Amino acid sequence: MSRTRFLIKPDAWNKLISNLTSVYGLPEINLSLILYCRQGTQIFELVFVNNTCSFRSYNKQDDSDHRHIDHFKSTPPIRIENKNIKFLLKIITQLGFTKAQIGEATRIDFKQNDQLVVSLKLGSLIGNIATVHGEIPELHLIRECAEREINPEDIDEMVRERQHPEEEIINHLGIVNSRIQNYANRFCLDLSSGVSSIALKLGAKSNDYSVYEEQYNVILGHDLSSLAPTPYQEHFFKPMSIIMPSYNSEATVVKTLYSIQSQGLTSQQKAALDVIVIDDGSVQRLNDALAPHLANFEFKPRVIRLENNCGISAARNTGLSYSIYDKVLFIDSDILLMSNYLYEVSIRLQVIPVAACFSLKENIEPTVELAQIERIRQGLPIARNYADKRLFRTFDREDPGTYDVHTSGIFEILNETNSLKNFGNGRCINGYDLPSAVIGHNLGVRKTMARAAGGFSEEFVGWGMEDAYFGAKVISNGNFIIPMLNTGVYHIDHPPRAGSPEAQREACLKNISKYNELIHREI
Repeated sequence: MSRTRFLIKPDAWNKLISNLTSVYGLPEINLSLILYCRQGTQIFELVFVNNTCSFRSYNKQDDSDHRHIDHFKSTPPIRIENKNIKFLLKIITQLGFTKAQIGEATRIDFKQNDQLVVSLKLGSLIGNIATVHGEIPELHLIRECAEREINPEDIDEMVRERQHPEEEIINHLGIVNSRIQNYANRFCLDLSSGVSSIALKLGAKSNDYSVYEEQYNVILGHDLSSLAPTPYQEHFFKPMSIIMPSYNSEATVVKTLYSIQSQGLTSQQKAALDVIVIDDGSVQRLNDALAPHLANFEFKPRVIRLENNCGISAARNTGLSYSIYDKVLFIDSDILLMSNYLYEVSIRLQVIPVAACFSLKENIEPTVELAQIERIRQGLPIARNYADKRLFRTFDREDPGTYDVHTSGIFEILNETNSLKNFGNGRCINGYDLPSAVIGHNLGVRKTMARAAGGFSEEFVGWGMEDAYFGAKVISNGNFIIPMLNTGVYHIDHPPRAGSPEAQREACLKNISKYNELIHREI
């Protein structure tokens, strides 16, 4: 496929994004690091995009003739696991490429029918670049924002003209360049020489998603952290798979389904939803409870029956295996979605592929008006108050937690961490850390992300910690935990599913012990 590159005018960037978004819909934001190396007439490029890399090399005849010969196409992306990245860097230096011009860029990729059509690079080594893949009828939108078209033979000269300093890739002490290290830490690419574990990766992983936030705000024209709902644009919404485990919860699961039906979406968009309910060995078959209501739903829920009760992790994993979309939402069967929820999670998962998204919850009694089917069918409003520990939490020394609680007190987690952006690198606030912010009662991820994390661990028995461990794996794979503050969910209160508060506490303590064992296990 042919590729055409354009150098974009600095003041035309936002206009170009707006033009392309109006044609192709929402793009993906990815972060990139490039190592541009020279040795005589040979040039070698190593390009990282999030936690994958590709490379290419080519030769020039001489410095006065910029025609490229023996030009090899880029390799397909290869996933970097464990210590492969340092091994790769050592090979590069042993081949004589000891120094590189290093640049970081923000990539914005527009796709059509899952095929990349236009890729924008903000802040590359040669400036702001638009690359067109193949032939597109909207080429004039790019030309009007471009300074000029770039020929492949111009790239090396443009890099030279910008006079980026060359930096050592690995110094004589064996220490990897700090810019490479910072990028590797952001996406948990392992540069260590010794053993590793999830806990060690969490200690190096930042959750500062500011770079994504900045471009998200440009693309949507709306602040990622705003409390106001994002203005609805029909062509921005993409369908997703919704996975809901249910165990003896037929009284609430029907209400959860009505909260999906009452979303502020078109009939066509609702019909495209892939709603999967896992009947986890309930005493009463869930199909029987749902049958009188199915005609009221524009989507067609699929009920997967497990004859034995296998637990919430196994139920979620089963739902994941049946899901048809890459954008996946996990919700519990006692959760009611506010009317803008699906739209908000859909646009975030489209634009930020490394995001795991959640919203806050408000507890309601099953007898209140908001919990009645007729009210739910009208669409549920955004709450003004939330009973969510990620917003406001009282710590007590007697409370079980991932870490020991040393002092009692009140902490405002989102406020004290700038909406979790300052909550990475293993930071702990009196027993609460970033993986603890991942709670499965509402959690949106990409299926590829969930599968890379191995799904939900089925080693946990009873209540608690299976979602925090899933979060720990997701974070240690280079993803970011991002709250959705302009939507939320209502949780219908019920007695402890473990039977009593004491039984629930006992199960939680055992699962905390299992969690700490797993995150310190060598990987």
